[in-house]
Amino acid sequence: MLMEPLWLPSKGIKKKKYGFRVRVVFKITQKDRKVLDWFADLFQCGRVRSNRTTFDWIIKNQKEIKYLTELLLPYLQVKKQQAIYALEIMEMIILRREDLLKAAELADALSRLNVRSENRRLNHAAMIQENCLP
Repeated sequence: MLMEPLWLPSKGIKKKKYGFRVRVVFKITQKDRKVLDWFADLFQCGRVRSNRTTFDWIIKNQKEIKYLTELLLPYLQVKKQQAIYALEIMEMIILRREDLLKAAELADALSRLNVRSENRRLNHAAMIQENCLP
């Protein structure tokens, strides 16, 4: 399971504020598509997509991710901290630039826990700080 802030995401929870938004993407990758189709059918959310030699179940809807994350949180071992950061990001309300920066910093912390996230993200808290804060 991979939870990452989508800087391919942008920042803000509902809408872009200050030119950025932060949102979480929930992704599970498997070689066997049947397992992912079963999850997608069971939870009635997300899409299963082919990814070269594997398949990804991807959920981008923030309400669905929040529900699923809260449901799984008590059972998580390895990804527990990522789930906690993801929930914090999704619960934030961006009213000020400082709120946006805090969400971006949480997204950076979450991303650091995902080994494969480093080369995927386009924006970082430092970039937001440069462009949005006086």
